[in-house]
Amino acid sequence: MKNIFTVLFALVSLYALAQEEIIFSEDFEGDALPGWTVGDLDGDGFNWELVFSSDQAEEQGWGPDMSLMLGSFGYSLEPGNEQPLYPDNVIITPEIDLPDSGNISLNFLLGTNVDFMNNHNFALYVFESSEGFNVDMIPFFEMNFEGISTAQEIDLDLSSFQGSSIKIAMRHYNSDEQFVLLLDDFNISLNSNLGVKDVNAPLSVKIYPNPVKEILNIKSNESVNKVEIYNTAGKLLLTSNSTQIKVSHLPAGAYFAKVHMDFKTVTEQFIKK
Repeated sequence: MKNIFTVLFALVSLYALAQEEIIFSEDFEGDALPGWTVGDLDGDGFNWELVFSSDQAEEQGWGPDMSLMLGSFGYSLEPGNEQPLYPDNVIITPEIDLPDSGNISLNFLLGTNVDFMNNHNFALYVFESSEGFNVDMIPFFEMNFEGISTAQEIDLDLSSFQGSSIKIAMRHYNSDEQFVLLLDDFNISLNSNLGVKDVNAPLSVKIYPNPVKEILNIKSNESVNKVEIYNTAGKLLLTSNSTQIKVSHLPAGAYFAKVHMDFKTVTEQFIKK
């Protein structure tokens, strides 16, 4: 009987995997990142860079000793140049063409490997590749790492960008005199919706109806703490602790709903009729 269940499990696993297609993947193991760009927004000469894992980091969820990943430092340990840093560092992917159907997921590891100096702030921006990045954009995802000392698996739903040619910017900022923020195993994949549903579904926030006339509903697979509504100029218009928000008083146009959860924030755009 055990062998039958083993065979069935293997068949189900293969069937599920067969439905997933890798759109873009980077494990940072090369000595160069073709097509990626970095921006030292604070101008201190330090930026996202390739760093080595260690035995200690491996125990906290990172790759094996001496494997490579990205790191952005809030403190310099260079011999003879030890100093606190005040980072505002950004790294941007190459242009990525997304398919026009299916569930599109972004998955990566993010976090620290120390239980001190880990009050890091991180923001992720998704934008049309023709637009270019600027810091006034409203982030798609944000997270703070105070009190978190291990690698965190981040799963985001990019399905709202179906059919677009995008770039993704990742920013380490407002993390003065902290140690290091790490990032690894960056993957975008397509699931055709066939086969077995993944129980570890990406972080998903849905807003509906969209366009909306009176009440905007927020649905998430994590508990929602607060919702903020912004106009396209980035001005905060209203804040609510409810997942049903009255927007009938807003003028017709485009807006952003910033949905705050524990440690995480996701932003979705909507249209007010």
